[in-house]
Amino acid sequence: MHSQAIEFLWSFVQVAWHRARDVDWRDETGGTTLETVLWYTAAGLGVVAVAAIIWAAIKDKASEPLPSPTAP
Repeated sequence: MHSQAIEFLWSFVQVAWHRARDVDWRDETGGTTLETVLWYTAAGLGVVAVAAIIWAAIKDKASEPLPSPTAP
């Protein structure tokens, strides 16, 4: 799961960087700055980190054995 997220983020950075460097694309729709690429990358990594923490907590809770039911 982590490698797919990293591959996705790296692809996004490469595309954004390529578009920022492409003069024709920048003239038509506005340029993507390096700052924008870094902000989106940081936001994506933050989402991945939070998701990994939550997933680890869920896995730990799920691995605990269920208590046996007792008669009242």
